[in-house]
Amino acid sequence: MTSKIKITIILILFLIKNSYKQSEKWSIYDLDSIVCLEMPFAVYEIDTIIEYNKLYQIYSENNPSKFVVQKLSFGQLCANTEVSPLPKSAKELKKMYLNAAAILNEMIQNNLSYEEPIKEII
Repeated sequence: MTSKIKITIILILFLIKNSYKQSEKWSIYDLDSIVCLEMPFAVYEIDTIIEYNKLYQIYSENNPSKFVVQKLSFGQLCANTEVSPLPKSAKELKKMYLNAAAILNEMIQNNLSYEEPIKEII
């Protein structure tokens, strides 16, 4: 074989090898005590309750690829979980914020050494 053919074959093999190479680092994540998985890119977690069913989701995406793993628990596992309703008006929202600010002020006064209490902005 001539040297041009050898160089061409080596170049083609090198390009094929690099085209299948994964450029992203994959990290290991635990879905629960039994299942763990590897996912690329930046990984995001969602842990919520939907209609008294616990949903845990791990997802990762990058422009054409998306990886999603989720675990949905059915039954009475979360039926005793108290979820406060969202405010339906500006007045209820203001009340919710003021309650949160009061709780934070109490926490700061009792446990943390912070200079100024939270002030009402509204």
